[in-house]
Amino acid sequence: MAKLFIVPTPIGNLQDITLRAVEILKNVSVILSEDTRVTKKLLSGLKIDYKDKKILNYFEHNERDKLKDVLVILDGGYDVALVSDAGMPLINDPGFPLVRAIRELKKNVDIVVLPGASAVLCALAASGLPTDRFTFLGYVPRKPNDKKKMLKAVKRASENIKSTYIVFETKHRLESTLLMMKLILGGSTPLSVCKELTKVHEKVEYGTVQDAVDKISAINAGDLKGEYVLVFAVHTDSPFTP
Repeated sequence: MAKLFIVPTPIGNLQDITLRAVEILKNVSVILSEDTRVTKKLLSGLKIDYKDKKILNYFEHNERDKLKDVLVILDGGYDVALVSDAGMPLINDPGFPLVRAIRELKKNVDIVVLPGASAVLCALAASGLPTDRFTFLGYVPRKPNDKKKMLKAVKRASENIKSTYIVFETKHRLESTLLMMKLILGGSTPLSVCKELTKVHEKVEYGTVQDAVDKISAINAGDLKGEYVLVFAVHTDSPFTP
């Protein structure tokens, strides 16, 4: 039986790769890669010889087109490793259509998921906010109206089910998102702003939405670096004290 390995990759620190992940990447003959350049750099850093491996592009905009080709490879008995550029595949990254197709078509393929690095879980654990129930919403919508709808939906949902929320945001839209959060959720909403997780310049800041708005308004937009993970809770029995 062929195996599809879901292999998490480091989100910033190469040492966060697991021993098991290294062995699988060494032994499989086919790797599905979100960006082959990033994957080859990772393999080189791990001292894995990839010249005899097939490293195939498999990213958001082609994964459905490549689905049949990957299923043929698996049907041929070849083990395949699926990796993203950073973190756990499928979690806001490619892979879901493939896993669903294998399940729904009842393919004779064993899906093996490895534990590993995840920006979502790192940010949640570092946030100081309740971790017993959390909701990951992916990237904040680009369009202001969609962003507003999402935050209003969060506010309504939080009235009945208490949860800590986690979102990704880019440096370019961080300020507009924080201002929208202040407008919809209130400036006193507990918030943790995480950036460069596991990297040399990792920084996790604690406080409220208002604190974050005040801080970012004093920073030149060009000085913002990297991508951000925002962790917040609208209603919580554990008040956040900066």
